[in-house]
Amino acid sequence: MPRKKATRKTAKRKKQSRPKTPDAARDLGDAATDDLADAGAAVCDRAKEELGRARASYENVRGEVVDRLREIREGPAGELSQQVLRLVRRHPGSSIIVALLTGIFLGRFFRR
Repeated sequence: MPRKKATRKTAKRKKQSRPKTPDAARDLGDAATDDLADAGAAVCDRAKEELGRARASYENVRGEVVDRLREIREGPAGELSQQVLRLVRRHPGSSIIVALLTGIFLGRFFRR
């Protein structure tokens, strides 16, 4: 018997929540549309805030990486890499042979 009472109460609530006139239905629909639009605007605003934070974080990391790369290029390692590149441009065939022999040696060394 308790289940029937619960079902009757639910049906009674549904009947009470239904609009009585077409104007009331339209008002209810307009209110729901406004609520949905407000929720959408809030989500959009939050997304814009998060995008701004992500962009700021990206710019910070990017700046740090650019600075570090500049330091490496200007330091002794950068000079060494420039010299190696110049040598490779002058003697490409010899560079390929040296790279091949180095690869074979390292392959055998790490295999054991």
